[in-house]
Amino acid sequence: MPDVRFVCLSDTHFGASNSLLTNLKPDGSEVDPTEPSPVLVQLIACLRELISKNDNSQPPILILNGDILELALTTDNIAAMAFERFIEQIMPSNSQALFNGTIK
Repeated sequence: MPDVRFVCLSDTHFGASNSLLTNLKPDGSEVDPTEPSPVLVQLIACLRELISKNDNSQPPILILNGDILELALTTDNIAAMAFERFIEQIMPSNSQALFNGTIK
């Protein structure tokens, strides 16, 4: 398998209640940006598994395109908190970062 050198994510809309990458409260009525969504956790787990197959020891570069934060349908604070959960998943304090330190 060829090495994964770049990962491009687009239009994640972190913070939007209709984004699978934004956590909702158990009743599904409100955003809960204090925890990562189950889909976000699984997406990062899948990327981690794929990247672990690289022959190259260099982590790939993450490229973010499009509407990463939802700035129209939620508050800036909720969008930023949801994005922070993403950052915590890709750069955990207790293990190696998934991507190169630079996000483009």
